[in-house]
Amino acid sequence: MARHSMARHSGEWPREQSEAVLPSRLAPPLLRPGLVPRAAVLRHLTASADIPVVALIAPAGYGKTTLLAQWRRRDARRFGWVSLDEGTDDPAVLLTCLAAAVARAVPVEAAVLRDLEVPDSPARRRALAGLAVSVASAPHPFVLAIDDCHRLTDPENLRSVETLAANLPPGCQLALAGRTEPTLPLARLRAEGRVLDVGVTELRMNALNAADLLRAAGVDLTPRQVADLTAHTGGWPVGIYLAALAHRKGSPGRAAPVPVRGDDRLMACSFPHRGREGRIVPTSAAECTSRARNRVRPVSTSPRSDHVR
Repeated sequence: MARHSMARHSGEWPREQSEAVLPSRLAPPLLRPGLVPRAAVLRHLTASADIPVVALIAPAGYGKTTLLAQWRRRDARRFGWVSLDEGTDDPAVLLTCLAAAVARAVPVEAAVLRDLEVPDSPARRRALAGLAVSVASAPHPFVLAIDDCHRLTDPENLRSVETLAANLPPGCQLALAGRTEPTLPLARLRAEGRVLDVGVTELRMNALNAADLLRAAGVDLTPRQVADLTAHTGGWPVGIYLAALAHRKGSPGRAAPVPVRGDDRLMACSFPHRGREGRIVPTSAAECTSRARNRVRPVSTSPRSDHVR
């Protein structure tokens, strides 16, 4: 997949910017063998290129990051990718990452980089305006993907993302993936038919998906057992995967403490609590963090934990 450099800028990123543009913030996760493809959702995404905003919002454990990376691999358009973390709460850091991500998909004016070198709000406003112009004049369609968008809380950061979304030309999209929806004006865009929502309903696994995941994890169940497990977990991918590991250990009714990578890092805890009718309820990130910290036993590091990123 081709990459573009900052237009008319041939030098290296200044030290301040290079510290912001970490590879982990601009690179999607690797798609390892054995991941279960979400074919129906992927077809829906690739067929909806005329909808400018895609919102993949669901609790941890539904495979949002993996789906975003699978979409990137399948789509013919170039993708710019930003993974948010604690550091991107800084408006200067986020805007620099957004500029670098966009520059990997379409040319960006060198003036944007020059303005980002100046550490003050007026310069950032100029940089954002220049970046919006670069987005609006994109010579070909592209997708700007922002992972862990629930971290978008700073008002200036929200304005930056909103500005770029407002200047997307036809055929370009902003893809937001996160556990909760950021406070962007998505309600108005939905009313205008400009948001494609992909949530728990679309991301939960059916029995066929679950059977694929179980086979990839080395567990062979009967169709009835797969159907029962899918119903019991509500199609929650991490719940299905943890059940597979527990079954493989020879204790089908027992939780298996395993780490799950990608956007599910906080799921390194036992089975979540059960809701009404005995169905598994996804545990909150805070509760999982607490359980993981209080766990005494070492955590298993099965290499197959990548099946439900």
